[in-house]
Amino acid sequence: MASKRHIIMFGLGLQLAALAAQADIYRCEQDGRTLYTDHPCAGERIDPELASRAGAGDAANAASQSERGRRWEQESAVSQGQQRKADAEWLERHAQEKRIEDAYRRREVVAGMTPDQIRLILGTPDRIGKYADAQGQDDVWEYPDRGTGRSTVIFRDGRVLQYRNTGKRRR
Repeated sequence: MASKRHIIMFGLGLQLAALAAQADIYRCEQDGRTLYTDHPCAGERIDPELASRAGAGDAANAASQSERGRRWEQESAVSQGQQRKADAEWLERHAQEKRIEDAYRRREVVAGMTPDQIRLILGTPDRIGKYADAQGQDDVWEYPDRGTGRSTVIFRDGRVLQYRNTGKRRR
């Protein structure tokens, strides 16, 4: 019997809470923000019927959210395009680095290697020169004939641009 009484009291409490929710609504301006509250402040009282009609502003709010959604989708598409481009560039750089790494293991000189890698493969150059042209400044390393002919390595921006060997081919 006591539990039935508790259920009835709980139901009455919910009904009282619903009645309290229909209380007057006040609008307050604080720190440049508009606040809505159920107790009086320096603002004005809002008629509950007006407040329910203000829900019509929800349609405008939904349209605004829809516009934000479309804008987000457009920005997302641009972002995805940029991501695909960045991924393609990364894959290309990775393939180049792998090619250079494989050539380095075989002790071959290929475009894109660094001066340190060339020193480890060919040693210290005989002569180092600098040449400038319309495309920029090149560093030219020349190596003596070590049985395979003279070698020349041309660097631009710290990477091998070209490698030439003017010697005899081994048979």
